[in-house]
Amino acid sequence: MKEITSENYFEAAYALHWYCANYHKGQWSAKYELLCRLNYKPALSENCAGDVSDEANEFYELLVDEQIDAEDFYNQLVKFLEKGE
Repeated sequence: MKEITSENYFEAAYALHWYCANYHKGQWSAKYELLCRLNYKPALSENCAGDVSDEANEFYELLVDEQIDAEDFYNQLVKFLEKGE
């Protein structure tokens, strides 16, 4: 799996947001819960993961292809923040 670093943290969180937004199955689904926990508010100009960078798009595609589990990825983002790198 791609490693989350200080250089790509935003892209990782951004990709997870759009993945959960595009693939949740209603407000009681696990992906919707992740979407809420991320607490990310996209700008009006945002509409998909590829809008930011190739790296965000790469994270997004890994999520879509189920090469990354969304819950595990979220937990990695949280751990990264807790380390304060």
